[in-house]
Parts: sequence; structure tokens; C-alpha cells
Amino acid sequence: MKIVLAIGLTLVVLGVGVVAVGWMLPVEHRSVVTRTIPAPADEVWARIASVEDWATWRTDVRRVEMEAGDRAVVTDSNGRVRYRIERTADRTLVTTIDQEGLPYGGRWIWSVEPAEDGISASVTVEEEGEVYNPVFRFVSRFILGHDATIRSVLDELESSVRSQRPRFRPN
Repeated sequence: MKIVLAIGLTLVVLGVGVVAVGWMLPVEHRSVVTRTIPAPADEVWARIASVEDWATWRTDVRRVEMEAGDRAVVTDSNGRVRYRIERTADRTLVTTIDQEGLPYGGRWIWSVEPAEDGISASVTVEEEGEVYNPVFRFVSRFILGHDATIRSVLDELESSVRSQRPRFRPN
């Protein structure tokens, strides 16, 4: 019985500690990841900017419904989230969460430019995020990492581009 009580007390103390540390963390965070994708910048930009086609290469995205006024509703493994979409002529895409009542908020800024080698694309994703729940803040900061989703999406982008590229076959 003492062991069960000790384990229970330990779990309570850990839980309180997680919440306390989470409260001390800032709600806002910023993460930036840059990756070189082995494809021309125009090709990579077309894939990223076609928000309506994200479900074809992002495994977490089940469906994208485009709405009037540059809005999109993305259904993914976490549910449905409405975004405001802004595209610029310099290959920048800004996706801003446009929905209240979520445990998180913020935006992603995607930038694509030719890489130094002249044949690849340099893709930078900047997340300006907000995590409102202190437990989620703790998990996002110390367990998952604020940039985990960015890295995962860039992995999928690179994989999708590689699978679409013709393979060189020597004679």
C-alpha cells in the first residue's frame, strides 16, 4: 500500500511540476527551419502554394476545402482548422490560423528561393506560434520541440518531390 501511495504522490508532484513549468513558459514561440529540397524552386513553390493539393503529399492532411476570400479549411489528424492564405510574388506563402477556441494559434511563413547550387530549392518555414494550455506548452517545448511539425512537413515535401522526379538511368 505504501508503494501505491508513493507512486500516486510522485505522479501528482510531477503533474503539478509540469503545469507550473508550463505556466512559466511564454505563450508565444518562434521556430525557423531551412531545408534544401532537390528540385527547382518553381517546382517546389508550386507544390507548397497549391494549398488545395496538400492532401496529396502531406500524410497528416486528409482534406482541404478552399473558401472565398483566400481561406482554407484543413482537415488533418487534429481536426478541422480554418486558415487565412496569403501568397506573394516572391514565393512566400503565409498560412495564419483564422479560428478561435483552439488550444494553439499563429502562422507559418513559407519562403522558397533557388539554392546555391542553382538546381535545388531552399525552403524556409518560420512558425510564429502560440500555445495557450500550459501542459501543451511544456510538451511542445521540452518533449516534442517547437519545430517538430515543421521538420516532419519538410520531410514529406522532400519525399513527395523526390518521388515525382525522373530517375537517371545510365545506358
